[in-house]
Amino acid sequence: MHVIYINIFLVNFIVSGCAIQWYFKKPIDWCYPLKAFITKHFGSVAGGSFLNAFFFIPNLFIDLCCNNKDAFCCNCFDLPRGDAYPYIYMTSTSFCPAVRQVQYLCKRSRICRGN
Repeated sequence: MHVIYINIFLVNFIVSGCAIQWYFKKPIDWCYPLKAFITKHFGSVAGGSFLNAFFFIPNLFIDLCCNNKDAFCCNCFDLPRGDAYPYIYMTSTSFCPAVRQVQYLCKRSRICRGN
């Protein structure tokens, strides 16, 4: 199961790297995010995919039980996020600080309410 998750998040990392290249008007090539994955971010993507696979069932349980956005368990139980991979590619931070920063950005944004 862990191999499936690392493949999913590797594709997520490469696609988000191409989207970042497009946004900053750089030449779009999937080789650059793949090279960044192999040389710099392999541990972050592998560790993040392990944490996402490990916390999948608790995350599912909390999402089903805590429909109220002001509930104690929803505000205090931060789970790994799949949207941290673009932040890893842009800033070259590891997975856990990237998750914290993405969580902070989503809480402050009006666009990401409910994420």
